[in-house]
Amino acid sequence: MNRIRLWTKYSLTHTHSRLAILITLTLFVTVTATGLISYNVSKNVLKSEINQPEMQSLMINQDQIEKLIKKADRIAIEILFNPFTNDFLKNENVSHSNTTNLIAYLSSFKVSENFKAIYVYDSSNRKIVSSDGGYVSDPAYLADTSWLHDTETVDKMAIVNGHTDSGSSRVTLYRSIVINGKKAGMVVIDLKPDVLFAGLRPKLSDSIQKSLMITDDKQDLVYAFSAPHAISDPDRSILSQFEQQGYAEKKMDGQKIMFFYLTSRYTGWKYVSYIPSDLLLENIGIIRTIVWTLSLLFVAIGIISIAYYNQKAFKPLRRMQQLLGKYKTDYRKADLLDIERFASKMLEDHTMMTRQIRESVPESRRRLIESIFFNKISLSEMRHRWELHFPDWSNDCFITANMSIDQYEEWSKHLGESDVRLFKFAMQNMSEEMLSKTDRLVIMEHGDEGFIILLQPLDNEQDTLAATIESLRKLQSEVDRLLKLSVTIGISQPVTDYAKLQAGYRQSLSAVQCRFFDGYGKVHLFADHGYEDAGRLNDRWSDDMIAQLAAGNLDAAKSVLSELFDVIASRNYSPSELLGVLEHVQLNLEQLAIKNGDDGFAMYSGLSTMHADDIRQHFLSLMDEINRKVEQKLTSKPSVMVSRMVDYMERHYNDNIGVKEIADSVGASIYSANQWFKQESGQTVFDYLTKMRLEKAKGLLKTTDLKVFEIALMVGYQNENSFIRAFRNYTKITPGKYRELDSLEQI
Repeated sequence: MNRIRLWTKYSLTHTHSRLAILITLTLFVTVTATGLISYNVSKNVLKSEINQPEMQSLMINQDQIEKLIKKADRIAIEILFNPFTNDFLKNENVSHSNTTNLIAYLSSFKVSENFKAIYVYDSSNRKIVSSDGGYVSDPAYLADTSWLHDTETVDKMAIVNGHTDSGSSRVTLYRSIVINGKKAGMVVIDLKPDVLFAGLRPKLSDSIQKSLMITDDKQDLVYAFSAPHAISDPDRSILSQFEQQGYAEKKMDGQKIMFFYLTSRYTGWKYVSYIPSDLLLENIGIIRTIVWTLSLLFVAIGIISIAYYNQKAFKPLRRMQQLLGKYKTDYRKADLLDIERFASKMLEDHTMMTRQIRESVPESRRRLIESIFFNKISLSEMRHRWELHFPDWSNDCFITANMSIDQYEEWSKHLGESDVRLFKFAMQNMSEEMLSKTDRLVIMEHGDEGFIILLQPLDNEQDTLAATIESLRKLQSEVDRLLKLSVTIGISQPVTDYAKLQAGYRQSLSAVQCRFFDGYGKVHLFADHGYEDAGRLNDRWSDDMIAQLAAGNLDAAKSVLSELFDVIASRNYSPSELLGVLEHVQLNLEQLAIKNGDDGFAMYSGLSTMHADDIRQHFLSLMDEINRKVEQKLTSKPSVMVSRMVDYMERHYNDNIGVKEIADSVGASIYSANQWFKQESGQTVFDYLTKMRLEKAKGLLKTTDLKVFEIALMVGYQNENSFIRAFRNYTKITPGKYRELDSLEQI
C-alpha cells in the first residue's frame, strides 16, 4: 500500500506525469461526451426514421384487410338487393324454387370469394338460408349459432369479431335489410381469418422480427402475430392511451417497448406493431459500448504510460498519437504538446459526424412539415425536431405554395400510371432547379394532383419576397411551356413562425381553389382573394335534382342545376363551400346511376381541380346519361303493366276481385301478371292485394266504430272468418285486439 502511495505521489509531482494524466482525462471526457451525444442523436433520428416506413407498412396491412372487407360489404349489398332475397324475406311460406335459387346464389359467392359461410337471416320468422346448410327453419339446427347473438344489436352495417361455438376465431360482416322502413333481416358473411389476414407483413427487416396485433375499439384481440414477443390480455389496456396514429415507447415488464399504431376509420380496429427498443437499437447500442470501451482504453493507456515513464521514459502522448493515427492520418501531424488543438480536432470531427447523421435523410424534413401541416405533433416536440432537422433555416419568414394539375382526372385517364409519375418527377425537378436560386425549399406530394412547396427566401427583404412570388409565376409558365401541362399555383401569405405553418398550408389550399372561379393555368395569392362570409350554403338542390331526375323529369332537373350555378355565379360563397355542395351532388348522381342499373359506372373524384363551367358541363352530361337509364326503366312493359294493375286494385279492392280479374284488367295471363309483379315489386299480385286490403282495414279499425264483418265487406272479404284469419296472419293479432290496443295507446 505504501509503495502505491509513494508511486502516486511521485507521478503527481512530476510535470510530465501530470501532463499525461491531464491528457488522459481530457480525452476520456471528450470521447465519452461526444460519443454519448452521437448515440442519443442517432437513437432519436433512427426512431423518427423508422416510424415512416413502419406506418406505411401498417397502412398497407390496413388497406389490404379493408379492401377484402369492403369487397365483402359490396357483395352483401348485392345479395340484399337480389330478388331471391326479397322474396325469401317477404313470404312467410317458403318457396322451394326460390330457396334453391337463393342457396345456389349464396354458394357461388362463397366459392368465388373464399368466404367461410354466407347467411340470409329473416329476423321476423327466424328462418335462415345458408351457403352451407341450405334452408334452416330453426336457428337451433345450425352447426354454429355464434353469429346470431349480434344480429339484434347491429343497425345498418358492422364488422364483429369473436369466437364460434367451437371456440375458433371468427370475423363476421353484418348488413341489415330494410323493407318498407323496417328491419326485415340481415345478410351475414363469415370471413375466413386466415384469408383476411394472410397478407400481413411481420418483418421489420431480414434480421428483426416484429410482433403484430389488431384490436377492436374495446381492446379485444382480433388478430395477433406475437413471435417472438407477446403482450398479455391485461397489458393490452395500454393501447387505449394511444391516439389515432403515431408511435410511442412504453415500459412493460421491466422492458422498453416501441409501439407503432394506426386506427382505421372504417372498422375502428387499431393496427399495432411493436418490438423491444433494445432489439431495435441493437446496433446503436454497439456504438455506445465501443465509445465506453474506447474511453476506458484511454484511461488504461494513460496509467500504463505513466508507469512506463517511471521505469524508462515518458512516452504517453506519442503512444496516443500512434494509436489514433491508425484510423486517421491527420492526428499524426499534431504537435504532441499541443493538447488543446489535439482535443479540439477530435471534437470537431465528432461534431461533423453528428451533423452528417442529422442531414443524412432529407425525407425526415418532409415528414416533420406534414406533421405540422396536419397538427399531428405537440409544440415542444415540434421545436425539438425543427432544431434537429432545420438548423440552417431561420424562423422569420415562410411561404407555402400549392401547385395543382388542372383537370387532373381528365388529364390522367389518358396516361398510364408510369407516365403520370414521370410528369410529376419532371415537375418536381423543375421546381427545385428554378426556386433554389432564391429560396430554401422542401417539396412534398399533395394528393394525386400536385405538390406542396414550403419556401423561405434566402434574404427576407420585401423585394426578395416579391422575387419568390415571381419565381413561382415563372415556374407555372415553364411547366406549361415545356411539359404542355396546365397547373394552378396557390400562394399563402408569409408567416413568421414555423409553429404557424398550418395556417399557411390552409391559405395555399384556399388560394389554389380560386381556380374554381378564375380558370386554369394561373397563380393566385391568398391576400388577393376574399369572399363574403354568407354562411353555409343550403344543400337543397341535390335532393330536388335527384328527385326530378329519378322521376324522368330531365328538364326540371337541369333547371334545378341552373339555379344552383346561378347562386355559384354570385360568388357569395367560398370555393371550398361550393365544392362541398357539388361533391354531394356528384355522389348522389353516382348512386342514382347505380340504382338504375348502370353497374359499370365509374366514380369521379376530380371536381376540386376543375373550373365551375366544366363542372356544370360534366353534370349535364352525367344527367343525360342517367336520364336514358331512367327512361328505359320507366317505359319498360313490366313497369307500365304493374302500374296499371296497382291502379285497378286501388279502385276495386273493396269488390270481390282476385288475381284473375286483376290480370284481365291489363289483358294478361295470371302467370305473366305474377311474373311482372315479382320483377318490379318482389311480391305476387295476391300478396300485394292482401296487404292493400288489410292496411285499409287497419285504418277503418282505428277511425270508425264499424263492426268487424262490416269492415271485412268494405275491404273485399265476403267471409268474416277469412278476413279475421288473414288479419291475424298479417298483424299477429285479431282485428278486435288491434282496435283495443289502439284505443289504449290513444288514452
